Amino acid sequence: MQVDQSIQIELLAKLFRGFGDKTRLLILKSLSSSPKIASQLVEELGLPQSTVSTHLGCLRDCNLVVTSKKGRKITYSLSSELIREIIDLAEDVLKTTYRNIWACVNYNEG
Repeated sequence: MQVDQSIQIELLAKLFRGFGDKTRLLILKSLSSSPKIASQLVEELGLPQSTVSTHLGCLRDCNLVVTSKKGRKITYSLSSELIREIIDLAEDVLKTTYRNIWACVNYNEG
């Protein structure tokens, strides 16, 4: 299916918003090493359970994260190896641009 370029850009912007939130990025980065249950993410990231659950729900709704259920435990994992590759590529870009990104006032949080 061919998507109009303006729609594709809008969808890409939405995709990058998924990566643009620190908490969601922390979760994705953590899940890139191995699947985890929510309580493992809470402990590893030092965030409130409600915060982790909210962001996991967002990532799941957008299909960046998938779940599998075993008994009462729900395990979260990346929906695609491509997500890990996007994070790795972004880290490669930072190797040469980190000083400029750090100093960039346009991307400061409000």
